[in-house]
Amino acid sequence: MTTVNLRDMAHVLGVSLPTMRDLLRRHSDLPVIHRGATGSPWEFDPQAVVAFLVEKRADAERQRHVRAELVGQMRLELQRPADAGGLLPALTRLAEQFGADHGLSQAAVMDLQARLAAATERLERAVRCGSE
Repeated sequence: MTTVNLRDMAHVLGVSLPTMRDLLRRHSDLPVIHRGATGSPWEFDPQAVVAFLVEKRADAERQRHVRAELVGQMRLELQRPADAGGLLPALTRLAEQFGADHGLSQAAVMDLQARLAAATERLERAVRCGSE
């Protein structure tokens, strides 16, 4: 395995040294063989770092896709008549279904439901203010 120092890793990635340091700050799980210190250089396996960043980019793209899908599902749900309970119960059920479809943890589903409740409250407040 060939290893490179911080400056060379930045060069391999085609980024500046400050950008490389920023990547290290943003991704605490970035694969590092040896963290640099005074008199001791950073050491990286460039193939592992590139693979890590490719996977991070793919994860981000998957998350964008999931968010876009959720927004599309919400739009469909909002076009249907709200049942007697109003908009929030429909969104709560949608979040549960979305969580089940995408393997989200119960905590993630509950967080999504809380965010939807807050957004629904803001929407209802805006509608009330607009109708006064």
